[in-house]
Amino acid sequence: MTTSAAVAEVDVQKCTACLVCVRVCPFGAPYIGDEGVSCIPPSACMGCGICTAECPAGAITLKHSTDDQITAKIDALLENP
Repeated sequence: MTTSAAVAEVDVQKCTACLVCVRVCPFGAPYIGDEGVSCIPPSACMGCGICTAECPAGAITLKHSTDDQITAKIDALLENP
């Protein structure tokens, strides 16, 4: 099975199990695991980034789409009119 490189990843140290990601994901990927924190299986994640944007704790990141990477892309676009 192949998956997109852009998948959500949870920092278990920051996750408060608030269920926001579970509620907002249109694909039903996140769930609260046995450890009491959010789990997002890469095979179920479609990489849309909604959970990343909505997570109040900032515990979810989208692999290969970090803030620094997006800022660098915007800067590069603005440098070359």
